[in-house]
Amino acid sequence: MNEQIYPLTLYFDSSCPLCSTEMGELKRRDAQGVLIFADIFAPGFSCPLPGVQQQDLLRLMHARRADGQVVTGVEAFRLAYAGIGV
Repeated sequence: MNEQIYPLTLYFDSSCPLCSTEMGELKRRDAQGVLIFADIFAPGFSCPLPGVQQQDLLRLMHARRADGQVVTGVEAFRLAYAGIGV
């Protein structure tokens, strides 16, 4: 497992049925525990990503690699699915 990438933190919108379903599927398949799920609507959530606002998180999928690099969109999903071996 690539220590620069994993664990990978995924920032998702729990109020979105599609997002919740996708994150549920990733959680179910994450046997090695390489993914961390951060619900952007959880009480007390404060975005730790520099220069990123909650509205940005609603527009585009964001993830933070273990080395701190932020990836967005398709790359975030690619790394998530690669981490669980899909």
